Amino acid sequence: MNTMLKERYIKRNAHALWQKFLRRNYKKSFLESKKLRFALLLVVRKILYKLTLSDTHKTKVRKSYARAEYHKRIREERAYHLLPIFIVHRAWLAFVHSLPVGAMVLLPYVYLRYKLGKIDIPYFELVLTTRCSLRCESCNNLMQYFDTKNAYTCSVDKILATLRILCGVVDSVAYVRIIGGEPLLFKDIAKVAQALEREQKVKMFDIVTNGTIMPDSALLEVLARSQKSWVSISDYSTSPNLRAKLRIQELAQVLKERNIAHHILWQSEGSSWFDPGKIYKRGRDKEGIVKNFKACMMACVSVMSNESFAFRAKMGGGRHTA
Repeated sequence: MNTMLKERYIKRNAHALWQKFLRRNYKKSFLESKKLRFALLLVVRKILYKLTLSDTHKTKVRKSYARAEYHKRIREERAYHLLPIFIVHRAWLAFVHSLPVGAMVLLPYVYLRYKLGKIDIPYFELVLTTRCSLRCESCNNLMQYFDTKNAYTCSVDKILATLRILCGVVDSVAYVRIIGGEPLLFKDIAKVAQALEREQKVKMFDIVTNGTIMPDSALLEVLARSQKSWVSISDYSTSPNLRAKLRIQELAQVLKERNIAHHILWQSEGSSWFDPGKIYKRGRDKEGIVKNFKACMMACVSVMSNESFAFRAKMGGGRHTA
């Protein structure tokens, strides 16, 4: 493994482990297993959230102040004693929310596993189907290049066989993202979720849905019992050409009632649409494709059934092709 790939491998695995710490349902894990380590991890995470997300501080320091406003207040009130507290607080926020620094404590552990010959996959996407309930002309998953004639849907037997083969040759998979198309159109998605939940080498997974379809009872049952999954709901409500009916709030309410972890993507201020670019023939030979893949800084590895592994890279938001 060359130096660049090794560095990316170690950093991405550290990032994935950090995300696992932030996302895993340790409360459910503790109640199911009664193992003390889950309770300790839950307490540590609650303390961390309290220190970083709370808006009440005994020191009069509040996160709602912008940096410039803070310094103006310090100058006007001559409250110079608040300045060290402010600096420490900003540094703590940077530590928690900055990926390289936040995951830094895990780098030695990941590097040790690498030196011991362990194979850890930080992330891959599981593509169950290219069918979708929306027709976005610039879909970032490139579904605009599929239609009813060439739409692809994997068989549940093949995708489960692929997962068994993959997990048989690696030591861990930190994070699996189930995507499409619209993955809720895949009728056997509950079986896939159940397989990921049972596979000890898979540390966490999520399902990305566009919020137009409600999950069936079988999937809800699996997710309600899961300790390492959540649902990511994409918010397309600001799309200027939206025609389909969104059921985001209804879906979120159903998940909340069943205590299923979930969050809504792209609802924050500042989110905007962008053009992912176009696919066109670049005329690369095999050597050029391999070189391009090694140089790519994206972490997108897609698995579709057991026919092939599709390695995606970014060129203006699109996919590299030969």
